[in-house]
Amino acid sequence: MLYIAFILLILGWSYTAIVTKIALNYIDPFDFTLWRVLVGFFFLFLITALMRKLERPKSLLWAFLLGLFQNALPVIFYNLALVYSSAGKVTVLGYIMPFWTILLERLILNTKFEKFKYIPIGLSFVGLILIMQPWYFRSSVLGYIFAVLCGVSWGAGNVISVIIWEKYPHWDVFSLTFWQMVFVVLIVAFFSLLLPSSKPIHIN
Repeated sequence: MLYIAFILLILGWSYTAIVTKIALNYIDPFDFTLWRVLVGFFFLFLITALMRKLERPKSLLWAFLLGLFQNALPVIFYNLALVYSSAGKVTVLGYIMPFWTILLERLILNTKFEKFKYIPIGLSFVGLILIMQPWYFRSSVLGYIFAVLCGVSWGAGNVISVIIWEKYPHWDVFSLTFWQMVFVVLIVAFFSLLLPSSKPIHIN
């Protein structure tokens, strides 16, 4: 059952790129991002409240940074990437996040790893360049850049989460995720209000 659930998770998660690509024909990417995080926040609030995990945050600053880099920026860049590029390539470039996590962990946390691991890291970078093909400049290149920024910010968020658990090992995961999403909603709402909508919302 575990393997079946894992396969279903992969299929469902990957299919969201196609759904998002279609949805962006009817709504501005920032408006779509706002509605997306609002729905997620609503259900998270209900779950956290029912479990009585609504606690005061251990650190507003770290909750803000985690929300910014692990959720807000990745989902904004991801939706912008889908405006300019195909769902397939955007998904591949965005979910190369582990590559950036390893590099940022090495730079920020000074984590050491075996020399042979540089080989797959180097191959990943070569694959990244071959997918983007920056020598052929076209509108889709902008989408690739947004997709890469999605992975980079997501990787930074993972490093921040490591720092948080080292600093606050007793911070309840539901409480942390709740406050993280509070800032995600605020950040996305800020960008949505700051930038004019490129198209009206079409409901069908």
